[in-house]
Amino acid sequence: REIRLYSNANLTGVTFDPSINQIANDLVSFRIENCDLTGTLDLSPLDRLSGLLHVFNNPNLTGITLPTSSVLLDDFRIDDCDITGTLNLSTVNLGGSILGDSNGNLTGITNPTNNNSFDSYVFDTCNLSYVDMTTLTGLFDTTGVTVSFNGNNMTTAEVNNMLVDFDNNSSAAITGRSLDLSGTGMGA
Repeated sequence: REIRLYSNANLTGVTFDPSINQIANDLVSFRIENCDLTGTLDLSPLDRLSGLLHVFNNPNLTGITLPTSSVLLDDFRIDDCDITGTLNLSTVNLGGSILGDSNGNLTGITNPTNNNSFDSYVFDTCNLSYVDMTTLTGLFDTTGVTVSFNGNNMTTAEVNNMLVDFDNNSSAAITGRSLDLSGTGMGA
């Protein structure tokens, strides 16, 4: 099952009735792309959401409340919005591909605790400082994984702390990993 609400230039908000889970038991794709969502999108009623969640290109979206769920969400996009402050990802079971770049007011990320494998974890061109990645113990143990925080405003100490975290959380047997912490701050 999937819900698609995309390319609706006049769509500024979505409200979910608590009974949504009666029809969303097997919801594997949820898209609200290229709209004009404004403020915070509350997805907390969708506690069985799995698979794909795309909420990108909503330039007035300043926040998202994710559900509390143990079901794997393995394709999450929230790029090209205006997420402000800290993005709380700790309530969902993330893995696969995570893309959240071009959120210029995003200053922090709270990650979940899991050992899932990832293909990519990208938050380029935001306003992030140090991001604690130590709770994602499987993040850097996948061949070919890309982790990127390019274009953020990290200090040298923040970049160094993240490098130590990645080194401590990775296995020497894995090859082909990519890590980009370049940017415009002192740590670039």
